[in-house]
Order: sequence, then C-alpha cells, then structure tokens
Amino acid sequence: MIRILKKRLYTLQSTLLDDDWPSNIHIVANNLNSTKSAKLGGLSPNEITPENESQVQELRHTNDNILTVDQMMKNQKDYEESSNPLQVKQSVPI
Repeated sequence: MIRILKKRLYTLQSTLLDDDWPSNIHIVANNLNSTKSAKLGGLSPNEITPENESQVQELRHTNDNILTVDQMMKNQKDYEESSNPLQVKQSVPI
C-alpha cells in the first residue's frame, strides 16, 4: 500500500510541478480511499460500513490461498512421486 501511495504522490507532484508533499498526501489518500477494490467486493474503503463489514471479511477469507497442513503434505508427496527430474536432496551438476 505504501508503494502505491508513493507512486501516486510522485505522479501528482510531477503533474502539478509542486514539492509541497504534506498537502498533496491528503489528496492522494482521499483518492485511494475512494478507489473500488476487487478484494473488498467491488467496494471502496470509504463505502465499507458496519452493516456490510462482515460480508467484506467473509469475501476476503474465501479469496485467501492458505494451504492446510494436509494440503502441504499431499503436495509434497505428489512432488516426490512425480517424474520431475529435479527432486529434493538431489545433486545437480553445475
């Protein structure tokens, strides 16, 4: 998020030819808070209210790609049994 803020602030300052970043950062922050986000269900941070906050939280958790221990163990087993020539603990000539 900081990277996006810095990039937009730099773009604004370049456009305005202005070095007064403390006053410009409020413009950029308001613009970012008004931007709709797919991660927030198509809402902007300004549009999130206590009424729809739980729906946004549910949406965020369904989009997480978090592996369980069982999934990681299955992936490791599948990898070790694969015909991939590179395996764990295998020496590779350089």
